[in-house]
Amino acid sequence: MDREERLRRAYDAHASSVMGIAVRVLGDRDLARDVCQETFVRFHDHEVEDAGAWLRTVAWRLALDVLRKREGESRALAARPVAVGEARDPLESEEERRRVLVALASLSPRQRDAVLSRIVEGESFPEIARTLRLSEGSVKVHFRRGVERLRALLAPFLEEIHGLR
Repeated sequence: MDREERLRRAYDAHASSVMGIAVRVLGDRDLARDVCQETFVRFHDHEVEDAGAWLRTVAWRLALDVLRKREGESRALAARPVAVGEARDPLESEEERRRVLVALASLSPRQRDAVLSRIVEGESFPEIARTLRLSEGSVKVHFRRGVERLRALLAPFLEEIHGLR
């Protein structure tokens, strides 16, 4: 199979999940489209065994890079005075998103793949096991450990936003 055919098949099979990750990370469909396109451009130039996992990881990292750049721009905008009656600063939701993404980034790649595939993509454990080429039991362990780690990392943040302190 030539590169173009491999790219077409990978796009048909994984574009929606790549786009889904980018949209969830960025909260902006236009930026997500750019990340999706860049992800597949990079895929075209690489020979990888597991296209799905590779594409999701690259999309995740590219979206985080875009988010970090946007965060820097948002901080610059936040430094300006806010007029009375002006709409709520979107930095709050971006800050919340950033904290969750940092927690997700701290997971091992397998934990992150299992958590994102199960929670974000809604895949079953058998589907995830096939994609990651692991046993279903291993996927469940990676998922459980990833969720436990996220709970531990995000507990202070959740207490803060829900006023439990």
